[in-house]
Amino acid sequence: MIEEFNKMQFYKNCLKNPLSKVRNFFMGGLKLDERLIAFIVSWIITPKGSNHSTLSEEDLLLIYFIMNKVRLNWIHIIKDHMQKAIRLSDFHYP
Repeated sequence: MIEEFNKMQFYKNCLKNPLSKVRNFFMGGLKLDERLIAFIVSWIITPKGSNHSTLSEEDLLLIYFIMNKVRLNWIHIIKDHMQKAIRLSDFHYP
């Protein structure tokens, strides 16, 4: 994907306590701004089946892009997610 993107390092930088042990990528320990972006990404832009509090690698990448002001083709991202929603029962679109 992105060569300079390290999901573990990025996630730890977003945490209120970056020295805490990381097992899963949960939203609970994120700083306020990062948590708000994560909620928008996981609930509105790319909603998934059941567990909205756990961030996927795709979610982390989108948060990284938003925070670093990378231009994105939002139409392609949402279209790709909608096509996944059709194929997989785990993804639900309202």
